[in-house]
Amino acid sequence: MNGRKLHIAFCTDDAFAQYTSVAICSLIFNASDPATLHLWILDAGLSRKSRQLIESIPHKFKTQIDFLLVDFIEDQTLVADRHISRATYGRLFLPEILDKSIKTCLYLDGDVIVVDDIFKLGAFSCNSYPIAAVDDFYLTKDDTLSIPNPFNYFNAGVLLVNLEKWRRDNIADQILDFVRDYPEKLTYWDQDAMNAVLYNVRMPLPLRWNQQIHFDDCLSHLPDGRKTSEMKEAMSNPAIVHFVGPEKPWHYLCLHPYKDLYLKYRERSP
Repeated sequence: MNGRKLHIAFCTDDAFAQYTSVAICSLIFNASDPATLHLWILDAGLSRKSRQLIESIPHKFKTQIDFLLVDFIEDQTLVADRHISRATYGRLFLPEILDKSIKTCLYLDGDVIVVDDIFKLGAFSCNSYPIAAVDDFYLTKDDTLSIPNPFNYFNAGVLLVNLEKWRRDNIADQILDFVRDYPEKLTYWDQDAMNAVLYNVRMPLPLRWNQQIHFDDCLSHLPDGRKTSEMKEAMSNPAIVHFVGPEKPWHYLCLHPYKDLYLKYRERSP
């Protein structure tokens, strides 16, 4: 971290601003020391009203928040479709957007709810790894991305990024080159590209820091190599709940078991 500050980044456009604001509320309300958080909002197309509402969230907690305008959203070579916009690529640009004095940054998707103290996650050290992330609960590696054993496919919704390593090794360029050279291999856009480039230089994080499970019976469908005890802890005591896939807790017919958790923090948000 840079001094005592814990740097955390979100990237959002106007369509996702409401959900990102709920994620920010959950993060701040459960942080042990909100005044030492520094939130960075990568603005991929926010209206003035959305920006003002997000700015109002951390005021009473003395949490620092800054907005950084990004223009990658217009790059038509960045493939995305269905329920994902090109704003998802914002995490790749963190090392060049943030000041060089910042060595490490957490990145969080906007469709998460933080349940535990985020400083516990910030205490992990990437060491020589450029990135730390949780194994994906649902998606497995396949021949398309050429990820060999014993490496697992990871989910990119919660990332601890070693900014120094990314800058030094030009990792963003490597990932973007893969996106542009092999668009036919991408089902999950930049997440697939990150896995293709970083599968063997990624530090695994405990599963509870990116809990992606919808229902208990999905345990039987998980990839091999999972630790039952760690998986049960992630299900019963998640630190971050990630609403992966097209079914979201703000959908009326959503049956996700943690939908009420989302609604709880929505009530506390502007």
